[in-house]
Amino acid sequence: MFINLNDKDYLYNQIYDSIKEKINTKQLKTNDKLPSIRKLSNELNISINTVSNAYYQLEKEGYIRSSERSGFFVEKSGHILQSDTSFDDEDMIVAEKNSYLYDFSFSGVDKSCFKYKQIRKAFRDSINEDDDAILGKVDGLGLFSLRCSISNYLKDFREIIVNPNQIVVSSGSNELLILIKNLLNNPVFGFENPGYAYHGIGFYNNFNSTPIDVNEDGIDIDFLKQTDANVVSVTPSHQFPTSAIMPINKRIDLLNWAYEKNNRYIIEDDYDAEFKYKLRPIAPLKTLDVNDKVIYIGNFSRTVTPAMRVSFMVLPKNLMKKFYSVLKSERCPVSIFVQSALSKFIDSGDFEKQVNQMKKVYAKKYEIIFSKINGCKFIDFEKTDCGTSVVIKVDKRIDSDVLLKTLKENSVYVIPIDDFYLDKNMNTNVFLIGFAKMSYDDISNGMDIIVNVVNNLVN
Repeated sequence: MFINLNDKDYLYNQIYDSIKEKINTKQLKTNDKLPSIRKLSNELNISINTVSNAYYQLEKEGYIRSSERSGFFVEKSGHILQSDTSFDDEDMIVAEKNSYLYDFSFSGVDKSCFKYKQIRKAFRDSINEDDDAILGKVDGLGLFSLRCSISNYLKDFREIIVNPNQIVVSSGSNELLILIKNLLNNPVFGFENPGYAYHGIGFYNNFNSTPIDVNEDGIDIDFLKQTDANVVSVTPSHQFPTSAIMPINKRIDLLNWAYEKNNRYIIEDDYDAEFKYKLRPIAPLKTLDVNDKVIYIGNFSRTVTPAMRVSFMVLPKNLMKKFYSVLKSERCPVSIFVQSALSKFIDSGDFEKQVNQMKKVYAKKYEIIFSKINGCKFIDFEKTDCGTSVVIKVDKRIDSDVLLKTLKENSVYVIPIDDFYLDKNMNTNVFLIGFAKMSYDDISNGMDIIVNVVNNLVN
């Protein structure tokens, strides 16, 4: 056995690797006896402890066994079965990665609004040697200081009065829905169709669920009443992705649906409430909830950054008792450092400043899109003056697949609303235009391309 005394690797690792290789290559066979620890240490001119550590590791992993007064022997090991099937690199299917010059996807935030300096400070301040909380575990509700910050924020900006102990912090809206599913013992969910639940890889498959149609003023409540759903998830202030706003009479009708039975609840996803550009933000459904049947969900993906992955929900008081008894072993998946930093960022006032700056920037981007579309008679666009995306409807004479292909050739990415339906072949000719992370110039140039492509395809 050869070892290199000048190698930076530990000597016992070299011995371990050498013996292990000989066993794996059958140079050492089952029941072959190894040199004694003292003998091998003398041969290699190294300490007994070094050889002992190598033998100890090999024995723990099952390569060798020790026999009292007899020494060390190679242990019997199985043979790994190998399939006859082999794959070359070219046989592997690799997901296509497209890089678009004009990416109108709906995620992200405006880089110019992100307060790097203040957020760095919040993270530095969160690592405080006098704060023992950052060294421990956080229960399923999340860090108490963050829950207090969220409670104050909801009171000041959404007029929702809530005890911090009703707030549950998690790493995304999907994770919160799974918590609700477990809390309510796998109820029948009603998901908006179109809606986020039906986008992508089929998140709805995690639930016992039924699709609820969406009309021009929100979900079809008459349709909801005909289903077995006892929990319905809605985006009433700005339906995603259609941008529909639920009027007061329909909100009351929806609340009354929940009040009719004890096991019914409404999940209100208030995902972009901060971004109302004219007049005041639309009041949440939760502010009308006199019987405490609305589970309110919010997140910081659009107001801070999606990289933080922090969301929260406000549970009705009767469900909090059940949460403690049923899900008391749950742990908040969000890092304590992230929670602490976010709490400090909110409490400092910098969060409010960032949101206000975003509103001004996004309002200007919104107007750029409107000005570009306004002159095109083949594109319909209803102004809602809110959110970080808009919905456009293209002339029915245009084949949507041809439109998407042509836009792709011009390095423009838009999302068909069909992607958010349970049935992906709706042929609606409606598209989602996200603009949060794009610059003014990119929005302007990208919209010029969209308008020109639409005009050319019609003509």
